[in-house]
Amino acid sequence: MIPIESDTTSAEPRLRVVVVAAQPVVRVGVRHLLDGEDGICVVGEAQSTADAVALLTALLAPVL
Repeated sequence: MIPIESDTTSAEPRLRVVVVAAQPVVRVGVRHLLDGEDGICVVGEAQSTADAVALLTALLAPVL
């Protein structure tokens, strides 16, 4: 599970995305595709559903 620093200085509203895929090369590829799109910010990567749930919980919690 990999949290990624998001750009919070941008005034433009951004869709925050977590990429979930078992293969690292797929996660990296999807992240690069999405990072190039306006209005989308990849905030993390996970290799399993369990990792994704843990990451999302950490990203949404103000204090953990």
